[in-house]
Amino acid sequence: MTKLTTAVIITAIASSCNAFAPVPQQQSIRSVELNAMSRALPFLSEPKNLKGYVGDVGFDPFAFSDFFDIKWLREAEIKHGRASMLACLGFILQEYWTLPGMTHVDDSNLAPSVVG
Repeated sequence: MTKLTTAVIITAIASSCNAFAPVPQQQSIRSVELNAMSRALPFLSEPKNLKGYVGDVGFDPFAFSDFFDIKWLREAEIKHGRASMLACLGFILQEYWTLPGMTHVDDSNLAPSVVG
């Protein structure tokens, strides 16, 4: 019985050591020449102009990076994102705060009568 227990313990230790042994890396070829597919949209080919940018997962369904400078596209995305955040803030803020000199009207259909 002790020989069987010892054999099981040695096998368990050996198999757990195998789990952390380094595995030889296989060289995988991902290139545009081989018509690699996008990771984000597997049914489209990988965009070639997104290589090296942070967050590149191959998402460019309309191929904007082929026609425009990617730096300009990213700057425009940040600008439009900030403008939309301000628009959402203004949409919520107007419910609770009124500009000085403006009269608050509960029903927007009556607003022209308040103006004059």
